[in-house]
Amino acid sequence: MVLAYAELLFGTIFLLSGTAFLCFPDRSLKILRVGIRSPTANWICFAPALIWFLWYITQLGEADFGKYKDFFFTFFAMVGLIALLHVRDFLVVRGACILTLLTAHELLEAAYMENDIARLWMVSGIYLSIVIAIYWGALPYRLRDFLDWFQNKRGFFYTRLLGILLASYGYKVLATIP
Repeated sequence: MVLAYAELLFGTIFLLSGTAFLCFPDRSLKILRVGIRSPTANWICFAPALIWFLWYITQLGEADFGKYKDFFFTFFAMVGLIALLHVRDFLVVRGACILTLLTAHELLEAAYMENDIARLWMVSGIYLSIVIAIYWGALPYRLRDFLDWFQNKRGFFYTRLLGILLASYGYKVLATIP
């Protein structure tokens, strides 16, 4: 992936999500609250994450336990399918976190060894996204607690503030694309 496309993708995601939180704070929070336990959302988020992760396993080389990739593929495919079929709560959070981590890998590869100063804006946001994805991937119920905190604090002031921060950061990333 070319750095300009990576910045365009990253900035657009932040700009659109920030605009959604800014313009529709109640609807955005409601969609997130309902979505974290939705079986349909489980399939939408976790299934592509599982497929993408299994594709990475097929690309393992000898230095990366490549001679065991058939075992790893079978094991993780079975665990992922069992999770999709039997785990109902917070699987969408884990799937979104996996997708965030896999996307971060691709975006960081695009920014590797580039001298463009604009990449620093993108890379900083990617590293923050990685930290949040690891935290929420390990403790997915914390996202529910975070959303509860947002709804209980002064109406939708903090939701709009988050929207402003996300949208302005996305705009900054988009504005620095050469």
